[in-house]
Amino acid sequence: MKISMNDFVASVDLGGTNLRVAAVDDGGTILDERRIPTQVERGRDDVIERMCDLILDLSSDLRKKKRRLAGVGVGVPGLVYYHRELHESPNFPGKGYFPVKAKMEKILPVEVIVDNDANVAALGEVWKGAARGFRNASLLTLGTGVGCGIVLEGKIWSGTRGTAAETGHMIVDPNGELCNCGSYGCAETYASAPWVVRRARAAADRGESAFLKKLFRENDKATAADIFRLARTGDPASRGIYQLVGWALGIVIANLTNVLDLEKYIIGGGVAKAWGAFAPFMMREVFARSYVYRAEKMPIVRSRLIDRAGLLGAAHMVWQRLGR
Repeated sequence: MKISMNDFVASVDLGGTNLRVAAVDDGGTILDERRIPTQVERGRDDVIERMCDLILDLSSDLRKKKRRLAGVGVGVPGLVYYHRELHESPNFPGKGYFPVKAKMEKILPVEVIVDNDANVAALGEVWKGAARGFRNASLLTLGTGVGCGIVLEGKIWSGTRGTAAETGHMIVDPNGELCNCGSYGCAETYASAPWVVRRARAAADRGESAFLKKLFRENDKATAADIFRLARTGDPASRGIYQLVGWALGIVIANLTNVLDLEKYIIGGGVAKAWGAFAPFMMREVFARSYVYRAEKMPIVRSRLIDRAGLLGAAHMVWQRLGR
C-alpha cells in the first residue's frame, strides 16, 4: 500500500473495563477516539468482533473526510508471542493461545500488529511523551499489576519471542509474598494497586493504624488512592506501605540501569499518582544499588501521556512498520 498524507492508523487499547479505539495520523494527532465496554464475560471472539466493528465504523466515518485506514495496532495486557498470539491475559480470559492478529485480519482489510500494552505505552512516551527526543527508555506502569516496556534505538524491545520486559515479576525479595505468577517477592507484590490495598488491610487487621482500621470499616472497597490520602495526612502505617513501593521500584530501576543504561526511566499508571509518597525512597534505593546511576544520574520521571500512551504507542508501532 502506498501511504498518503490523508492516511491514518487505528490504535486499540484493550482494558478490563473499556475497549478504546483511536484514529491517529503520522504526526501523532488523534483524529477521533471511541470506547465501548470490554465485556470480557461474553468471550474472546465476541470482544474481537466488537473491536473490529468499532474500527470499521470509525474508518467509515473518516472515509467521508477523504481519510483512509492504513493499518491497525493493538495493545493488550499479557504475554504476546511474535506480535501475533496472546497468552495469559487478565483482560482476555481463556485457555491456551489466542490468535488475535489472525482473527482480526479475517475481518479487517489491513495488517494488524499486536503487542503488550506496556510495550506500546513505552513507545508512546518515546514518540510524544516524557521521553520525547530520546531513543532508549523504559516505562513502568503501576496499576492492577506492574507492567514494563523497553524501547531501544526508538523501537520496542520484545526479546526473542516477544515476551521481554516482564519486570513486574523481577524478584526484589526471594523470601517475600507469593505472587500470582507462582514466584515469591516479585516487584508486583509491592508496587501494584491491589497489593498496596492488601498490605494496608493487613496493617489494619494487626492494629497498626487506627486510620486504616476506620477506612476499611467504612469502605470495604478502599483503593490505593485512599491509602495515599492517609499517607499524605501523616499516617505512619500508610506511609510505610508507600515506602515499600518506592523500595521495590528502586531495586527494579537499579537493575534496569545496571543492565541497560537507558537514557530515561518513566513511571506511569494509577499508583504513580502517589509519586510524592514513594519517589524519595525509590530515588534513594536506585542511588544506593546502582553504581551506573551514581556515575551519571539518568532522569527518572512521571508519565506525561497518562491514559493516551497506549493509544499513541500502538499507532506509532504501525507507522514504523509502514516506514513513517
